[in-house]
Amino acid sequence: MNIRIASLYANFRTGRAFFIGLVSFVSFWILWNELPFLPPFDKGLNILNVILSAEASIATSFLLMAGESQDAVQRKQLLMMQHLLEAVKDHIVREQIQIDNIEDIVEKIEKEIE
Repeated sequence: MNIRIASLYANFRTGRAFFIGLVSFVSFWILWNELPFLPPFDKGLNILNVILSAEASIATSFLLMAGESQDAVQRKQLLMMQHLLEAVKDHIVREQIQIDNIEDIVEKIEKEIE
């Protein structure tokens, strides 16, 4: 399955609109089946249980796929940061070597002056 679809679903699934829709749907379903003046279509709420279980299973799969995608992005970012830090360290080491060489030259000149 496409990771982009999983990410879009994960964003939708964790949003306010989904939460409000889910609460509204479940509330309506329960009220319809529990109010005495309406004909129940899901006595015992077994169908609702199956629907919510299936949705939870699907959501778990999509959220895991989106998480794996995010992990891959973070691994790439960390690798880039590692390379950058290594380059900075190499630059600092080279600069320190140059400073050490200059200090050695200054010491030699000072000894020759004395």
